[in-house]
Amino acid sequence: LVEDRLSGEFSPSSVIPFQIDREAAKKMYKSWVKKGLLTPKTLSTESTIEKISGVYVPFWLYDFDAETEMTAKAEKIRTERHGDTEYTYTDHFDVYRDVSAEFKRIPADASEKMPDEQMDMLEPYNYSEITDFAMPYLSGYLSEKYNYTADEIQSRAKKRADSYITQIARDSITGYSSVIVRNNSISMNGRGSEYALLPVWMLNFRYNNKEFHFYLNGQTGKIVADRPISAGKAVTYGIGIFVLTLIITMIGGLLFI
Repeated sequence: LVEDRLSGEFSPSSVIPFQIDREAAKKMYKSWVKKGLLTPKTLSTESTIEKISGVYVPFWLYDFDAETEMTAKAEKIRTERHGDTEYTYTDHFDVYRDVSAEFKRIPADASEKMPDEQMDMLEPYNYSEITDFAMPYLSGYLSEKYNYTADEIQSRAKKRADSYITQIARDSITGYSSVIVRNNSISMNGRGSEYALLPVWMLNFRYNNKEFHFYLNGQTGKIVADRPISAGKAVTYGIGIFVLTLIITMIGGLLFI
């Protein structure tokens, strides 16, 4: 079934294999749960932890050639003292930058089931470990085929490339007291795309009739997750803080007397 789903036009060209196995992913989840003082106990039960799944998520990786011409107004404020008098001078500058950049493998997840924001937050992936796709990499893991073609979601990657080259140009304007960007003219040329599967551990759970999600980069170990709050623990924690504050206040009052 997996072979049929990832054949023909849905056959990936590359894959980043899982570097974190199931046991390691479970340990990382358990560690994450323990760090939440107000996390419900139900999240740390073995029955919940066993539901963690390794998924190869479909991504399009885009290459762009980009250029921006940026103009800005800048000021340098300097102070000089002559005798008993201090003088403040403001120098005004017209700044121009012409920046070219080449971006490779900007990712955009192509699955309608996976949330774009969380998938973006799981980055970066280490592309030095990307390799040609082969079916054996999928053994023991789930996999998805893309729901969106490269053309359909290219604008998402292009928007990111726009922000990257804008930031590069802006960061090159240094040494001034203030800078106001007047114009930022960007030209972008797509150089192709690559269909790849990237590794993600995921766990979905419900608490108080709300859905919560845990995502783990299967290569780097980066975690992106929602953390529900136990109402009972929150009340206990609040009472504890109140009592501790009251005791400290009373001790302070006695010492003052």
